[in-house]
Amino acid sequence: MILPHLLLQSKFELLERQTHLTSILLFVILACSAIVGAGRINNPNFFTAISSGFFKFKTQDKSFNENMRISQGAIIALVINFIISISLCFFLMLFEKNNYSFAAISGILLVGFLILLQQVGFRIASIFSGQAGISENGALITRQTWFFSGILYLLLSLLWLLNLKFKTVFVFIFICILVISSLMRIFKGVLFAFFGGFSWYYIFLYLCTFEILPVFILNKLIQMYLQSKM
Repeated sequence: MILPHLLLQSKFELLERQTHLTSILLFVILACSAIVGAGRINNPNFFTAISSGFFKFKTQDKSFNENMRISQGAIIALVINFIISISLCFFLMLFEKNNYSFAAISGILLVGFLILLQQVGFRIASIFSGQAGISENGALITRQTWFFSGILYLLLSLLWLLNLKFKTVFVFIFICILVISSLMRIFKGVLFAFFGGFSWYYIFLYLCTFEILPVFILNKLIQMYLQSKM
C-alpha cells in the first residue's frame, strides 16, 4: 500500500509543478503580447510596417514612407518581444520532465549566441572595410528580421504551450522559422553588398566566417541534443 501511495503522490507533485510552470510561461507570453500591444500605440500601420520591412529588399529606411515608420518605443518593444519569445521557444524545445534549470540556462545561452552572432559580424566587416553603410544597413536588416520573426515566435510559443503533446511538430516549425528568417537576413545582406559594389571575394569570406560557420555550429549543437533525446 505504501509504494502505490508514494507513486501517486510523486505523480501528483510532478503534475502540480508542470501546471505551475505552464501558468508562469503563459503569464510571460501574455506580458509579451502586452508589450507588443503597447508598441502598437500611435503606430497605425504597425504590423504592415513589420511585414513590409521583412519582405522588401531595400536598404536604409527607403522601404518605409513617413506613414509606415514605427516609433522608437515600438522598436524597443519589438526587440524585447523577440528576445523573450525566441527564448520561450528554445526552452520549450529543450524542456523534458524536470530539467527546468537545464532548459532555461541552455535556452538563454543559445539565444545569447544567436544575438551575438547576428550583431557582431556586420559591425566587424564595417570596421575593417571602413564603410559605415555596412553597419547601418546590417543593423536595419537584422531588426527587420527580428521584428517579424519575433511575432511568429510569440504566436508559436502560445500554441506550443497549449498543445505540449505535439512537441515534435512545434520543434519542426520552430526550426523552420529560425532557418528561414536567418536565410532571409543573409540573402538581404548579400543583395545590399552586391548592389553596393563590394567584391564577391569579400562577400564570400564574410558569409563563411560570420554567418555560415556559426550557424552550422549552432545547428550541429541542436541536432546533437535532439538525437540524444530520441
